[in-house]
Amino acid sequence: MTDKFNLESDIDFIVSIIANDPIEYAENYFELKFELEKIFRRRIDLLEQKAIRNKTFEDLINQKKHSFMQDEIKKIKKDENTGYDGQCR
Repeated sequence: MTDKFNLESDIDFIVSIIANDPIEYAENYFELKFELEKIFRRRIDLLEQKAIRNKTFEDLINQKKHSFMQDEIKKIKKDENTGYDGQCR
């Protein structure tokens, strides 16, 4: 996420959908998109991993992904130390 992220921002996901049949692919794509929109309560954009052809863009994504995952791991470890189980009550 960037500093520009706000309550009206969409969320972009990079995905790999495995389906040989175009109809099955479309069903999986839109089912995933709509379910994520329900979960996050905001617009979701899905970008297929195989559609990324720009090496610089791909490197940037991988760098951000790594940074994001490190932050998430730190949060999980902090929650483990505090006994928070991640459940909303």
